[in-house]
Amino acid sequence: IRYHAQLNFSAANNSTIHSVATVEHALDPSPLYFPPVFASAEDRLAISDLTAVVPVGLLVSKLTTTPFMEVGAHSRWELRYANTSGAPFGSIRVIDVLPYNGDPVNSANAFSGGYSGGSLAPLLPGEYTLYASSSAVTTINRNPTCVSNGGNVPDGGGACPAGGALWTPVATGALPAGTTAIRVDDANGLAANSQQSIELQLFHSGNLAGDVYENSYTAVAPGESLVLASAKAQVRVPAGEILGAVYADLDNSATPTAADLGIGDVTITLTGIDNQGNRLEIVTTTISSFSTASTNNTLRINGGAAQTIVCTPAIGLRRGEYLFCRLPSANAAGYRIAETQPPDYLDRADNLGTLTSGASAGSVSNDLFSGIALTNNLTTGAGDRGRDYSFGEYPTAASISGRVYREGTIPPNQFDDDDDEDPGIVTPVSLQCVPAYTGNASQLPGPDGRYQFAQVQVGSVCTVRETQPAGYHNAYNTRGPGATGDTGSSGSGDSSISLTLPAAGSPGNNFAELLMTDTTSTISCSPSQPQPGAPVSCTAICSNHGPTQALSMSCNVLDTPTLPNAHLTGCATEVAIAVGSTTSCRVDFNLPASGYVVVNAGSGALNDINGGTQPTQGNNPSAAAVGVLPGVIVPVPLSPQLTLLLALTILALAGWRPGAGGADQF
Repeated sequence: IRYHAQLNFSAANNSTIHSVATVEHALDPSPLYFPPVFASAEDRLAISDLTAVVPVGLLVSKLTTTPFMEVGAHSRWELRYANTSGAPFGSIRVIDVLPYNGDPVNSANAFSGGYSGGSLAPLLPGEYTLYASSSAVTTINRNPTCVSNGGNVPDGGGACPAGGALWTPVATGALPAGTTAIRVDDANGLAANSQQSIELQLFHSGNLAGDVYENSYTAVAPGESLVLASAKAQVRVPAGEILGAVYADLDNSATPTAADLGIGDVTITLTGIDNQGNRLEIVTTTISSFSTASTNNTLRINGGAAQTIVCTPAIGLRRGEYLFCRLPSANAAGYRIAETQPPDYLDRADNLGTLTSGASAGSVSNDLFSGIALTNNLTTGAGDRGRDYSFGEYPTAASISGRVYREGTIPPNQFDDDDDEDPGIVTPVSLQCVPAYTGNASQLPGPDGRYQFAQVQVGSVCTVRETQPAGYHNAYNTRGPGATGDTGSSGSGDSSISLTLPAAGSPGNNFAELLMTDTTSTISCSPSQPQPGAPVSCTAICSNHGPTQALSMSCNVLDTPTLPNAHLTGCATEVAIAVGSTTSCRVDFNLPASGYVVVNAGSGALNDINGGTQPTQGNNPSAAAVGVLPGVIVPVPLSPQLTLLLALTILALAGWRPGAGGADQF
């Protein structure tokens, strides 16, 4: 916690301010402390003394008696100077550059408009000589000892860097419009241990609520070497604000709720007269983006030229909200806020807000709030805050939207992971409704697969249909709000989603597709004709032939449970296999006592176009026979000579003999 204490200008030397600050842990229920002992280790106590050290010589101070003022009011500043020495000063010279934007000394200045004049008082004959300057502020030296200010230090360098101001005597104390600085020569000086004060009054024109004026001055007692600058003083114009919203009352609750949506780009107009008699017209629009850090008001005062006011709230604005900022206090009639009815919406209840000042929040009628008695506090400087002035609407039209995309997540899931994982597919999407949709009922999605049918009548019974893209099979559909059914969530062919359009619209009507590939399997066994009980090893090779990655591909030997002493090795289940790559599965077993067995294998993938995930379907299966079937003659390898002898013996037994002339006879 930081705060500042300032001793009074008239404080005596060695006067002391004794300050004590205490902080207690929020969860500590014990008493804060019992002097001089702390109640607990969480408590903190700090003590500090501020002691006045009054130097001998000239002291200066600048204060304001109007720290907070209304728009167009007069600000009052007090210039004090004191002599704390034991000898009188023969004269005093004061230079005061009036507040201006961009002042490097008084950097808090931020205001609109200028000065229509001012005054200095008391202006006693023979006591003070007042001078006014309308020179550019960049040419004015603040040092009272500069030649241009009546001193003897040359202008244009050193302690007097600027070229110097031109001064005009002001006998009446009335400052003309356009004055940029004043100079006061106190010819009577200042007696020992005494003080004097002068009041400067500035007449403001064209200023606005929220303006800040900061000022200080310099002084010297001619003959003294020390030039003094006063502390800075500030005058502020308190500024109020009114925050509200235009919302779609989607749940028909007649009040804003979490189910409702803000409506952007709606024109809101504030009119009325401030308590200084100025006629105001301020126009803004509701926020159309999800959130924003600032918004603009277009202000006209008394029908004059438009001014742009940038409103920057502490917390960003959300879609549908509006903000009027830098508002002066209203007159007795209060301000009015009107909504321009947005197209495609029907009126619903409007909700009157509140004012933090406790003043009358006004009254409500259709699309209008009246009598808002916004009242800024001139004692504390607090601006009045209006909250929750909301206009309710009900949409007559809404949008139906969604995406068409390739389910590309590995492993595949059942929801949209957006374009970086699930790339969009461009394929026709159409809309049919009752009553008939009057917009473009057939469209191609964008490159990211997104589509939207806008301005569909709320309550319409509609069907969104996706044309099956070539080379794909349906993965799944996701239904948006209001959906009642869908078709084509698997297999091939067009897909559709049926819905009754709610007031909030129906986003998220998505069609997910799988890019198809083709997998096959082959199996071979070794040895191919073993003896019963002998060990056998069979290996299945499963291939992805493309044209895309095989999703959740499997490769398995299917007869494992029936094979004696079977042991599987390296069998892949539900893995992604690239185009042209293979995976394998090996089974080791003993040949059954029958001496013969057929071993079956199969591939499969989520996006397999010929058989799908089923290893026994399409072109996924393969088989290999091991051993010999009972009753089947097994060929025995023979030499060529033995083969010829055996053949002649068989022919002789059949009654064959060589015929005459080389003819064969039986």
